[in-house]
Amino acid sequence: MCRSVANGLREQPLEAARKALLHLGKHPEAQGVLDLTDPADQAAVLDETPVAAVWGVGPAYAKLLKGKGIGTARQLRDADRRWVRQRMTVVGARIVEELRGVSCIPLEKCPQGRKSVTCSRSFGVLVESPDELREAVAVYMTIAAERLRRSRLAAGVVTVFVNTSRFDPGPQYSNSATFELAYSTDSTDELLAWALRGLEQIYRAGYRYKKAGVMLNKLGPAEQLSMRLFGDDRFEKSRRGMRAVDEINAKHGRNTIRFGAVPTKGRWETKFLRRPRCYTTRLDEVLRVA
Repeated sequence: MCRSVANGLREQPLEAARKALLHLGKHPEAQGVLDLTDPADQAAVLDETPVAAVWGVGPAYAKLLKGKGIGTARQLRDADRRWVRQRMTVVGARIVEELRGVSCIPLEKCPQGRKSVTCSRSFGVLVESPDELREAVAVYMTIAAERLRRSRLAAGVVTVFVNTSRFDPGPQYSNSATFELAYSTDSTDELLAWALRGLEQIYRAGYRYKKAGVMLNKLGPAEQLSMRLFGDDRFEKSRRGMRAVDEINAKHGRNTIRFGAVPTKGRWETKFLRRPRCYTTRLDEVLRVA
């Protein structure tokens, strides 16, 4: 029942169930251990869980259910499944079944690997200069390549795209360029070269660009890369260099070592005007009490 309660109370994805179980587990009589094998204990847990805390039950559904006298997870479990499906669609019916101990969303024992890596941003200002576009694409490709190596993958297809803002009264334009590589790679310098080549093909003067990005597809394990007919020694040297760069940047901060085409600042940078402060991850943004 621990599993079924967790399935029925997911909150991005298991937070509601985890909090509920931790709260009950901290009870003096629980002594840090919570046994939910007894149906009576299962019902007690659901009785203490508000229906609004059940994953999939938003404010509107919670108001609807409370209007019908369903205020707890246990009452939702015991509700008429057909009535719930009519008013909360098939998702609501699945929630009812999960609360009854019937698994409707199986757990993944072996999560599937990544299918693609994407890095894109909206610019802080509208960009017309090809140099600024190259800077932005270079930064995005560097980030995407780092993610690729962190997942121990290599890419066989590179895509770069740009587009203007649909809210700008000026002329509109969007385009992309895709290259299928002869050899898959996880090296930033090779991926960056293809991205900048694609940008040269799709760039058009006279437009005010709002967004650009890169995508890496046809991913495969980096340790299974085939030997190259030409330039294999150079590629292996480049990969060793990338590993050293990643280790140094991980230790001393991003962009401690970077490519010359990758700037540290630019007018195109996204403006985070409404981003909350990072109290728990950045020392310079920790709350200060005067």
